[in-house]
Amino acid sequence: MFRFIASVFIVTVTSLFQLSNYALIGGIKPNIALALLIVLSLIYTSWTKRALLIFVSAVILKFGSGFDLQNAVFIITSVLSMGAVNRLPFHKLTNAILALLVSTLAINLVHFSPIVFAAEAFYNLALFLLFFAIQRLWQER
Repeated sequence: MFRFIASVFIVTVTSLFQLSNYALIGGIKPNIALALLIVLSLIYTSWTKRALLIFVSAVILKFGSGFDLQNAVFIITSVLSMGAVNRLPFHKLTNAILALLVSTLAINLVHFSPIVFAAEAFYNLALFLLFFAIQRLWQER
């Protein structure tokens, strides 16, 4: 239970950090919360825990008043990405990387720019690998 509470705290802090201007890298803001959620889907197989993590992140990242398109796209891509980690026929790490790249593409479809997509996909992948390395160290303890 402690591990899940720590995960909720980390998702909260990560989502708040994503809202700040400190998360900008060269004018592009990577989707830190999405990368973290996909890594956490490797730990938690319970959809109740996954849904709670997505809900916490989506509430913090609420982009506008009411329920807008960006919120819906974030929630849908998060759910589909977490499901893809277990459903695709490859190794779970490969599935997670593919899910991250497809989710990044889906989130950027509204205002698609190949250069912005490539940069954000690179940043998201780098963050994913960093979070994955931390998760592996955490599991070994």
